[in-house]
Amino acid sequence: MAVVTTEVAYAQTDGDGVPAQSIAIGLPHNGDPGGRRKALSGSGITYGLNYIGEWQTNVSGGVSRGSEYIGRLEGVIDIDMAKLARWRGWAFHINAYQIQGNGLSREHVFNLMPVSYIEALANTRLAELWLEHKLFDDKLSVRLGQMAADNEFNTSLYATQFINNTFGWPTILSADLPSSGPAYPFATPGVRAKLDPVKSMSILLGVFNGDPAGPEPGDPEKRDPHSELSPFFQQIWRPKTGEPDKGIGVFARASASPADRNLVDLYIDGGIVFAGLIPFRPDDVLSFGGAYARISDRARGLDSDAIALGGGGIIRDFEALFEVNYQAQVVPGLQIDLDLQRIIQPGGSIAGPNGVAIPDATVVTFHTSIKY
Repeated sequence: MAVVTTEVAYAQTDGDGVPAQSIAIGLPHNGDPGGRRKALSGSGITYGLNYIGEWQTNVSGGVSRGSEYIGRLEGVIDIDMAKLARWRGWAFHINAYQIQGNGLSREHVFNLMPVSYIEALANTRLAELWLEHKLFDDKLSVRLGQMAADNEFNTSLYATQFINNTFGWPTILSADLPSSGPAYPFATPGVRAKLDPVKSMSILLGVFNGDPAGPEPGDPEKRDPHSELSPFFQQIWRPKTGEPDKGIGVFARASASPADRNLVDLYIDGGIVFAGLIPFRPDDVLSFGGAYARISDRARGLDSDAIALGGGGIIRDFEALFEVNYQAQVVPGLQIDLDLQRIIQPGGSIAGPNGVAIPDATVVTFHTSIKY
């Protein structure tokens, strides 16, 4: 599978081996009393631990009422080969996940747009492992190895404020591609080239294994236990103080797929983000988003044929989502989100265990994120 898209490039900075916005910054000695992290950073080796925990509750609708706790611990190692071995322009990256819980969508809602972007079967997984080389004064970079496309492709800066997975890896890709495509929780062999023609823009080309779990029947996560309109996002208002991460931003995406071979043939999402507008809470963010996934005519025709042959069932139509999220920064590196989602016609309007369409669901999520 080949993917072409564009993105805006944003730089991140480290100090003494400590990632930006880490809880280590607020700890004595930057959370590194022995100085080992700083020493490794001087040799080009940086590492981090990130933990996300969510308490999710389906308060109405869906297949059943209920609550779930899910968590994900991530370990990351980055190596600057120029510092470590004098290989100028080379870098190495590896990260892995330890996933807990099963998630609300799988257990209680049965929707196409997973309630959380960390929802997956409980497991320990190697995620990405790649080698990168930068050329022409870092304007061109090439990565080769095991990668996940959703880290760089079809992403929007403002969409990252939301909890529902569709704002990261859109449902038209997860529903239509084999094994949901090369995205979390799967990574797959691939190559990616990135060109930065100007400071504010990057152009990416990636070629990935199109079926990361392999062409076998059943749940792709159990099988493997271990034409697009590019995203648009724009800041429409910035405070007089001029901070680039404050103000009001909007985003929108649209994708279409051939109706004769895909479950979802049209997908649209978008939202608006208000960042740093409360004087006494300058780092908090309020976000509103929506998404729509249309079931293709061919899939609807299959439903109609099944009903005509006496098999019963419902003709699927579409699934829609509305999400409101409030993100509060407790201290740098620790944030808490309160999230509300309304899921319209889960599964595109499929039948539940009682034979009737699954009711619209309302989901509340308490989300915490810790970065070390």
